[in-house]
Amino acid sequence: MPRRIRGDPTRLKQILMNLLSNALKFTEQGHVVLEVSCRKTESGDPRLVFCISDSGIGMRQEVLAQLFESFSQGDSSTTRRYGGSGLGLAISKELVEMMQGHIEVQSTPGRGSRFCFEIPLHAALDVEDPLALLLAGRPALLASQDAPGLEAVSHLLRRWGMRTERCQTPERLPDYLSDYTAPPLLVLLAPWPGTPTDWLERLRPHLEPGQRVLMLYPPIHEQPPIPPGLRLVSLPLPLQSSSLRAALQMLYQDMPEQPSGTPSEALPATLQEPCILVAEDNPVNQMVVRGLLKKRGYTVQLADNGRQAVDIYRRDPAAVQLILMDCEMPEVDGFEASRQIRNLELERQLPAVPIVAVTAHVLAEHRQQGLASGMNEFIGKPLESQQLYACLDSYLQGGAS
Repeated sequence: MPRRIRGDPTRLKQILMNLLSNALKFTEQGHVVLEVSCRKTESGDPRLVFCISDSGIGMRQEVLAQLFESFSQGDSSTTRRYGGSGLGLAISKELVEMMQGHIEVQSTPGRGSRFCFEIPLHAALDVEDPLALLLAGRPALLASQDAPGLEAVSHLLRRWGMRTERCQTPERLPDYLSDYTAPPLLVLLAPWPGTPTDWLERLRPHLEPGQRVLMLYPPIHEQPPIPPGLRLVSLPLPLQSSSLRAALQMLYQDMPEQPSGTPSEALPATLQEPCILVAEDNPVNQMVVRGLLKKRGYTVQLADNGRQAVDIYRRDPAAVQLILMDCEMPEVDGFEASRQIRNLELERQLPAVPIVAVTAHVLAEHRQQGLASGMNEFIGKPLESQQLYACLDSYLQGGAS
């Protein structure tokens, strides 16, 4: 499938949001999977195919016949328990047909549903992806007990030319590793028995020196430390393509590795020009945020933890336009760093710099803790470019100076 296509993103987004919301509503446990592929019709015309499948309550055949009609709500018992699908499915069908496509559904009561729609595929002019040149032909071994998750990550890696193999049985993973003549990229995707640190400790005797390991872990766990001799990059779930791209670049580009505790950039005596200070301990997240900010013309100064962020700000507060502050960092976390910065401003009678918390936690108590420590705003992880840019525009009046 081409990496770039021409089409109507607004309509497509509305269709996908309607179908995915519907699947999530009727799936209390199990999975919801979105698959995208392309096929050719009998006449040779390319079509883009989207399928949303779930392991939810499913539907009877008599319900399916009326499903795409306006105000169709399924049967009354389902509507009372879950709420109906309302106009969402009828609107989705209309939008698909406006794009010269068609939609269909298959469902079994108690086993789930599968909605598929296809639209004409119009490929845009593509350019060679440098990451594909870097990864072409390299092996990757993916390990998880989450079969749909393995398929999704495997699909992304294959798009960049990697050869993938999957293991879903924890005790067999050492045998899989021993079959390789050269160490593969090892992708450890939750769920897996124990914590991420436990996985690495158990696997350590079976890993080669310098082996590349990509750890994809749920945010309820802490980021695992990097064991000596491994090239480990950890990413919190849910996974974004941009974060995965940055992680693979870090793992495969020949870059000198930094000793533990060394800042990602030397701390300057003073900052040379106005900048956005990014306090973030995860190097992959640093790359992603830096790239997003540089696209808008901002100068970026990185800090690996809250202590460094306070030190940088203390040395040249006038040059810091705004601070993006991760909440959970080693040595000094984002909350304490924000408190220290606000105290410094009071002592020196400085204007308050905007501090924007970047956090995976959205509970009210976390927001209250952030406000109490002096933070101004909160944006969620994984970071979305439009949300970030809107936040920056509200404080910095539309862009870099």
